[in-house]
Parts: sequence; C-alpha cells; structure tokens
Amino acid sequence: MHETDAEHLDPEMVEIACNLDDMSPEWCEHVMNRLFASGARDVWIVPIIMKRGRPGVTLHVLVSEEHLNEVKRVLFLETTTLGIRWHPVTVHRLERTFHSVKTPWGTVRVKVATHQGEIVQFAPEYRDCRAIAETGGVPLKQVMKAAEMAWIASLPDEQRKKWIGDHPTGKGEVAMGGEGMNTDLRYPIGQFEKPDTITTTHVQQWIDELDSSAEQLRHAVSGLTPQQWDTPYRPGGWTVRQVVHHVADAQMHNYIRFKRALTEEEPEVYVWEHDGWAEMADSRTESPEVSLQLIEALNRRWVVMLRSLKAADFKRTFFHPVMGRMSLDEALGLFVWHIRHHVAQITHLRQRMGW
Repeated sequence: MHETDAEHLDPEMVEIACNLDDMSPEWCEHVMNRLFASGARDVWIVPIIMKRGRPGVTLHVLVSEEHLNEVKRVLFLETTTLGIRWHPVTVHRLERTFHSVKTPWGTVRVKVATHQGEIVQFAPEYRDCRAIAETGGVPLKQVMKAAEMAWIASLPDEQRKKWIGDHPTGKGEVAMGGEGMNTDLRYPIGQFEKPDTITTTHVQQWIDELDSSAEQLRHAVSGLTPQQWDTPYRPGGWTVRQVVHHVADAQMHNYIRFKRALTEEEPEVYVWEHDGWAEMADSRTESPEVSLQLIEALNRRWVVMLRSLKAADFKRTFFHPVMGRMSLDEALGLFVWHIRHHVAQITHLRQRMGW
C-alpha cells in the first residue's frame, strides 16, 4: 500500500454543464485533458437530442469552487458553447487505498474502495495494465484478470470469500477426487479426506480414475502457449510447467511405494523435497511433453498392476515418517486425489485467466 485517501464528504463542489451540437468529437479528448489540468475532479459527456432533432452532447465537469473560474475559462476558450450552467453539489467519497500486486508480467497497482471500513469495490489501474500489455505482448484483459486474482488471493480468508464465493466440497466428493471448487487457490478441490470405511467400490473407482487421469491432465494443458506454461497457477505458486513435472515426480514415488509395500513387510518410505525438485532445471525449463508421456506410461503399468491385486493386497502397509502407517487402499485414494488436485489447479487458472 502506498497511498490512502480517507472516506469523507466534499461539500464545496460544483457541477458545471454545457450543451454542444457544433463541436467536432475529435476535440473532446483535448478539452477533457485541459479541464483536468485546470483542476476538474471528473469530466464526462452524455449524448443528447437537441431542438429540431439535432444530435449533441452535454459536457459535465465536477470541480471544487476554488477552481470554478479556471474551468469556466477552459470551456469558453476550448469549446463552442455560448453559455454554461452550474450548481453546488456535495460529493461523498469512499476511502481509497492503492495496493501493489505481482502478476507474471510485472507489478500492477489495485485501487480499493472502502465504505465504513468494508471493502466494496476494487479495480486494477488501467494505465499499469496497459503498459504491461503493450511491452509484454500480453492481452490487456489477461493482465487485468491476473491483477484482480492476485489481489483477491492476498486477502484474509473471510474477505476473500466475499469476492470469489465459498463453495465447500462435500466429503465424499473430495475423497473421490471430485471437481468442486474451493476458495483456496492452493486446494481448488479441497484437501483429501479419507472415507470412514474404504470399500472395494472406492478402490475400483480410484483405479478407474487413475486410468483416466493422464488423459485429463493432457486435456487440461491442451493448447497452452509458452508464456502460459510459465504462468504460476496462483500468486507465488509453481508455474504450470512445474506442476506437470511435479505430477510426474510424484507418480514415480507413489508407484515405487506401492511396489515396495507389495514385496516388503511395511517398508519405511522417505519424504522427498517437493519444492526443491520443482526448482531444478528439468522442472523449470524442460518441455512438459516429456513428463506427460512419462505419466501416461507409468500410469498404464500401475493400473495393470492394481487390477491384478486381491482385496487383501490393498490392506498391506508402508510407513511414512510424517503421515505414519498407511494402507495401500488409503494411499491409492490419496494418490488419485493428488493428480486431480493438480489438474484442478491448472483448469482453475485457465478459468480465471480466460484461456
């Protein structure tokens, strides 16, 4: 935040108006700039129909009384009006603060309006977004949407819910890797919740989901541009490229955990450093196609193995240093949720950005 204008009343304001029907529209920008330079607080133009059906406009100016004469002079010198009218007005101004947020292409200021301490409006600064769009070759609407989402993501949970809603995901849907959306950009389908009792129906559905998950991931990233691949899925998060490579890393670890649990007695698995792996050169720069093909091949082997297991096999366990003892059926539900979770991060990003 770098500037604050407290909520207040401006009682000594004047609204000036004049009708114009013989001035070239090309002059309007020049006249408005001159008015602002002379102290106008706001300027706007309204189309009207004048006598004998002539089209025209009414030029309105909002100005403090101290700058009234300067604005009147501009109107008489720079427009074709032969007379102006004005009346006193009181203006209620909301508190305005400016916050700087980071987008994938640069920093943008966001103007936030507050009424009696409650945020009621916000908008990215157009000039900041336009400059980034012009220099970065990015669509303006994309920059503005990214700035909006970055500001929303910076809010405390309760305030964030006001702007993007609160759509909690049902327990069963989360456990089965459903596509419901959560207000937390990190967990768009909510966090994994193990069913109270894991049944063979759960297991078979999770196997089916694993079987189709690589195809869903490929569909989620279809048609992305190089710039979009390197866009973080949330402010401060991994890029889409890193997310895809992370999924491949995770699937390799999970596949090996299953193999070990099926061939060893409760092996202890190690905790791998997700963030460190995601920052390595292959995760930051390598083509995602490499990992997409790896996930497809690995999941194919994994599904073949899973479909060959008996119900008792899914009760075998491994020991995780953080999560403790895990049965394979529970681990399968968690692993399937994990890939759905990252697919949703990408699809949620595309929805927010309009890709």
